[in-house]
Parts: sequence; C-alpha cells; structure tokens
Amino acid sequence: MNKHRLYIYGAIAAAFLMGLWSFGHAESPVFGPNFAASPYAMHQMFGAGYDYGCGFGHRFCRWMEGIERGIGGLTGNPYQPPFANAAELAKLKAALDISEPQASDWQAYEKTLQDGVMAVERVRASLPFPWSYSHDAQYYNAITVNDEAQRQFTTIANAAQSLLSKLTTEQQAKARYLLPGLPAGPSPFIGI
Repeated sequence: MNKHRLYIYGAIAAAFLMGLWSFGHAESPVFGPNFAASPYAMHQMFGAGYDYGCGFGHRFCRWMEGIERGIGGLTGNPYQPPFANAAELAKLKAALDISEPQASDWQAYEKTLQDGVMAVERVRASLPFPWSYSHDAQYYNAITVNDEAQRQFTTIANAAQSLLSKLTTEQQAKARYLLPGLPAGPSPFIGI
C-alpha cells in the first residue's frame, strides 16, 4: 500500500475517533446539556467583556492547565487557578464597575474566593499522580477534592450573596452571571 494513502487513512480514522470521543463526553460544551452555558462559552460573560478560561472548550482547557502546572513546577512559579489570580480578579472587578464605597465589600469577597479556591487547589495538589493508580484510588481522590470543594463553595456562596446585596441594580444584573458562587455564575473551581 502506498505510504501517502496510509497517512491519509490514518488521519481520517483519527478524526473519526476524536469525533466519537467528543460525542461520548456529556460535559463537553459543544454536545452536552450545557451547550453555550459552559463556563468557557457563556455569551453573558463575553458580552461583559470577560472570558473565564481559554475559550476552546472544557477538555482543551484542562490540557492547557496541565501544561501550565508543569511549566510552573519547572520555573518555580506555582500554578494559580483563574479565580485565585489577582489579575483575573481585577478584570472581574472592572467588569462589575466596583466603586470606591464598595471596595471593602469587594476585598472581603475576593479574599474569601481566593482562600477557598486555593484550599481546594492544595487538596488537589497533595494527591499523588493518578495515572498509575487503580480506578478505586482515582475515585477516592476525586471524592476527596469534591468534598473540599463543597465545603468551600458554601463559604464562597455566602460571600457572593453578601456582596450582591451591596451592589447597585445595574451591577447586580451583571454580577448574577459573572460572580463565582452565585447560582447562574461560573464555578469558582475552574482550573482545579
């Protein structure tokens, strides 16, 4: 068989298998129930000028976050999830037009959010590398991270509700979709 045909058939087979793989993942923002409501593809967030994540979909972002973690480990700059990063939080503050009188309320919310996100990240980072583990061990690790996320989410949600009550009506309309911890907002634990 001709080498060129072999390469072409291999590429077609790989594209077909990737298509099947994407249909098989319900959490995919393209095919899942959250179509156009993924934290990486919410039109409300784009309309406010703020994009959480890399914008290419959940699976690709997880791959990119893995690369960022590895590079951070080599360079000595530890990986920070988006909602623990001061630059990303400054963008969120600007998107919500937080005024000077609201700055102290924002700082309290920001600290709660950063502390909660980093607590979950520390739990995730403390777990061993999962590829060499059995399915049961991987399940236990996932449950451990999920339990910590549930504990921290309650605190973050209370702080978000407290901040929401101190915003103007226009800010509240934006914040409902932008603030992590609110029901329509993104998950605070993106990137973990």
